[in-house]
Amino acid sequence: MNTENKSGIVKAFGPITIDNVGPSLNPKKWQAQVRQIVTSKYPAARGNNSLSDGLFPASTFGVGQEYEEVRVTWIPVPVNTKMNAVKAQLAKFPEARLVKTLSLRPILSEEQIRAMETGLSDKTEEDYAEKFVVDGDGNPTLYHGHKQYRNISFSQTAKEDVDLRAEDLADMKPVKMGKAATKAASKFVEDEGEE
Repeated sequence: MNTENKSGIVKAFGPITIDNVGPSLNPKKWQAQVRQIVTSKYPAARGNNSLSDGLFPASTFGVGQEYEEVRVTWIPVPVNTKMNAVKAQLAKFPEARLVKTLSLRPILSEEQIRAMETGLSDKTEEDYAEKFVVDGDGNPTLYHGHKQYRNISFSQTAKEDVDLRAEDLADMKPVKMGKAATKAASKFVEDEGEE
């Protein structure tokens, strides 16, 4: 299944495959490890920008760079579930997708937040946060000087990826960058304006 956003980026979602099925940390359920390959194709040039619509569709400018991302997550399944049962269940959802959420804050489910607030869990936001930090060779990947968090979740329907970073950034204090980083960021902004 392919999707195209307003910037002309086309994402192709491959089939969800099952790596394995087995016990989880919770003895009351097992888990299925699933994966999906998402290919993003960027247009060779943009015919629009944030101020002006394009006259021609992005696809007419040809394909520029292409990136492949492997997404992996774990889905709870009943104890003693066999691989074939997971395959059969997945087949019922032909538009299923592994959805990526990016944020500058830890990405928690409503249930995790409620468990922390009511004392049902002794975990803190920081305990969950380290599990989702975007990692670049052992170091957190920064977005405008802030740690990024990434979560992959299973959706029975073709939900879109969610990027909360710009929204989060608006609520955060600016991070002071060194001269080299500031110069590089300024150069990037100048280059983007030359379209």
